[in-house]
Amino acid sequence: IAFKLDTVDPIKPGQLITAIGRPTFYTKRGTLQFQIHAIKPLKVSPLTQAFEALKAQLNAEGLFDPERKKTIPTYPKCITLITASPSAALSDFLNLKCQLAPHLHIQLIPVSVQGAAAPADIAAACHIANAHETDLVVVLRGGGSAEDLAAFNDERVVRAIAQCTAPTMSAIGHDIDVTLADFVADHRSAT
Repeated sequence: IAFKLDTVDPIKPGQLITAIGRPTFYTKRGTLQFQIHAIKPLKVSPLTQAFEALKAQLNAEGLFDPERKKTIPTYPKCITLITASPSAALSDFLNLKCQLAPHLHIQLIPVSVQGAAAPADIAAACHIANAHETDLVVVLRGGGSAEDLAAFNDERVVRAIAQCTAPTMSAIGHDIDVTLADFVADHRSAT
C-alpha cells in the first residue's frame, strides 16, 4: 500500500512506521479497525544502517554461504577460546567444560570484547589461532546492547573469522542478539 499524507513521502511495502490513531471494536462481527490520524516513518539508526549495508556487502561476497561452512567436530580435543579474561562468559564456559567435558584442552586468547580496541584484538586473536593446533575456535562474549556487541559487527572481525583454518563457533550474546560474526562462523550458539 502506498499513500501520501501532507508531510510524508509515499509509504513503501515493508517500511516501518509509527501510526497514531484509535481502535474501533465491532463485537458483533468480531473485528477490529484502526483509524489512523497521523503516520510518521520510523528513522533507522546509523548503527543499523551500517550493519545492514555491511551485511549485504559480505553476503554478496559469499562470506555467509552455507557451502563455505566447515563441520564442527563432534568430539573436539582442543578448543581455542577467544574472549575477555576475566569475564562471566569465560567463567560460565569453563564451569560447563569441567562438568561436561573435563578432558578438553582449552587454549585461551584473551581479548577486549568491546570498545575501540576490540575489533583489532579479536581479529588478531583469530590470526593467532591459525598458528595453533586446534580442533575448534570459539569466539565468546556475553550479552549486551547493540553498542556493546559492535566489535562483532566490524568487517575486520568478520573477515578474520572467515579466514580461520579450524572450524569456528560464534557464542556471542543471547538468542535475540545477532551479529555479523554469527553469520560468518561455521556454527552459532547463544552464550
